[in-house]
Amino acid sequence: MQDNQTKFKETEVGLIPEGWGVLKFGDVSNFRYGKMPEKNKITSTGYPIYSGYRVVGNYSECMCTQPKLIIVARGVGGTGDVKISPPNCWVTNLSIIADLDEKIINKQFLKYYFHRGLKRFDSGSAQSQITIGDLNNIELTLPPIEEQRKIAEVLGALDDKIELNRKMNKTLESIGQAIFKHTFRHSEQTEESLKPLSEFGQIVCGKTPSKAKSEYFGGEIPFIKIPDMHGQTFILKTEDSLTEEGKNSQPNKTIPTGSICVSCIATVGLVSITEKNSQTNQQINSIAPFKKELTYYLYFSLKEIEQDIKDMASGGSATLNLNTGHFSNIKIVMPEDEDLHRFDKKIKPLFDQILNNMKQIETLSKIRDSLLPRLMNGKLRLG
Repeated sequence: MQDNQTKFKETEVGLIPEGWGVLKFGDVSNFRYGKMPEKNKITSTGYPIYSGYRVVGNYSECMCTQPKLIIVARGVGGTGDVKISPPNCWVTNLSIIADLDEKIINKQFLKYYFHRGLKRFDSGSAQSQITIGDLNNIELTLPPIEEQRKIAEVLGALDDKIELNRKMNKTLESIGQAIFKHTFRHSEQTEESLKPLSEFGQIVCGKTPSKAKSEYFGGEIPFIKIPDMHGQTFILKTEDSLTEEGKNSQPNKTIPTGSICVSCIATVGLVSITEKNSQTNQQINSIAPFKKELTYYLYFSLKEIEQDIKDMASGGSATLNLNTGHFSNIKIVMPEDEDLHRFDKKIKPLFDQILNNMKQIETLSKIRDSLLPRLMNGKLRLG
């Protein structure tokens, strides 16, 4: 890789790297809208139906026999996202299919080129959408096709490793769940064995420090909110953080490493583990276990009763809300010390690996995100 040695040339769109060219998107692609599948042709085993967000079912007919660049044309929250479709699939009318001239442009490269999406090309109608007309007129600043392929390979290799770590973590957690079920399969749910969560650890309902105090925010202490918990076994990264001053403004709200966070308002039933001392907002109740060996036992126990937690939170209201008192009184089996020790000894190495994989994902993501803009503007060249 060569950095800061790129020569640039003046064009009508400004300075671009030497050897690069400017083309309109419509000059290198034919666009077509996806189509809603006919209900009577939806099957349980056919070709995947792809909306641009995810696979939503199966269909008896195939629209794309090869992976295609897909632009989400309309919908809630994802308009302008650029994806690669599965091979041999049907694409719904939420998306536009780009049939690229692959002698000139590489679809994997273009996916990274539009990594921030195409929301700025939104047509501005009442329902957010992007049209084929919008796409035809987008100007692309492109390196030669071989350089495109090299850029896509470098970034793709990082994404492949990130995805491999995610899949590995799902497998490790599944193994952990099997060990949990096997270890405690004989544990009886009797009146004597069922104990409230308050007997397993200190229950802490989160709270947001005063937002009028700017000096409370922007430090090194994680401030956990529900969006930080989605899909996260351990919480490594949070959108917001607190300073020492912010933490000390409500010291009784600090939860230690290895605490179990459970979302209890609106989105109910998410379960995650703190990776360092943290605080949460009021939508989360946490358990700071009285002994470390309880951490993974509580994690799996609460994940097992996710639906029960949601049912408790409904209370006949449209907005789910499980208050701290009711949360504290949720009863689960108190394990025998011998079983708990045996379980923790087996499970800890798995969760250590999950945590290491998650940290590696964070590192790889930062590397990718730092390389991507420099590769896309030509300041970093692949020789």
